[in-house]
Amino acid sequence: MENKIVVGLDYADRRIARQREGEIILPDKSRRLVADKLAVELFERLGFEYETQSYKKTVYNSKDKALWYLSEDDFEASCQHKGGFFNPANWAEKYDLTTEFLKEKKVYHHFTRADLAFTTDENLFGYFKKTDFKKLLVKSYVRDTECETISAENSRFEIVYYNKTKQLKKIRNEDYKKSFSEKFKDFDQIYRLEIRLKGKDTLEAIPALKAEKIDLKQVAIEFLEATEKRVGLPPELLKKLKEAVYAIK
Repeated sequence: MENKIVVGLDYADRRIARQREGEIILPDKSRRLVADKLAVELFERLGFEYETQSYKKTVYNSKDKALWYLSEDDFEASCQHKGGFFNPANWAEKYDLTTEFLKEKKVYHHFTRADLAFTTDENLFGYFKKTDFKKLLVKSYVRDTECETISAENSRFEIVYYNKTKQLKKIRNEDYKKSFSEKFKDFDQIYRLEIRLKGKDTLEAIPALKAEKIDLKQVAIEFLEATEKRVGLPPELLKKLKEAVYAIK
């Protein structure tokens, strides 16, 4: 049987101009001033139930921990789409609603990190023995003579490949485990290659992330272009990744 590779976003951090105090109406019809009126309105627009806590930072998160809104300081907030955000079939609709909401509110935002994942049932560890990591810092984790994780990074780029089946056993977020397992229910064994781009300047090379309508294929093409500039993947592996990207409908 032919091996499968599924391409998808796995993380996106939007840094947004933080809104100052605004008034909201609570469920009991009372009113109060909060520093993050925008966060409340965003979760309501997306139809997400949310929780909030304050400890140095004010944090809002959806109950399934898929979306987080953190007030970093008086001028900036972080809207984080976690891995679980991208597991449901309607993730693109919710992502586009976020983009539309920020535009509607005339709120400036940019990206400081985004991760693209290639999820497969094929063990690709052998390809990384032939990879030219150039000046990246390379790390690997071996357990019982078997390599479970290999990564290479610098301050702006990271590529990591790992045994996702084993990692899932360690994850405590049951909502994430359930949505991920449902998405990849046809996979007997799961491995994952993740490309992580970091920093505002780096993410400016991925304009498809801020498009009015997210185009996953275009995002993935831009990610691969950024990757080829930073690491020398074996031709056989690069071919597999490109075929998976261009198969996106």
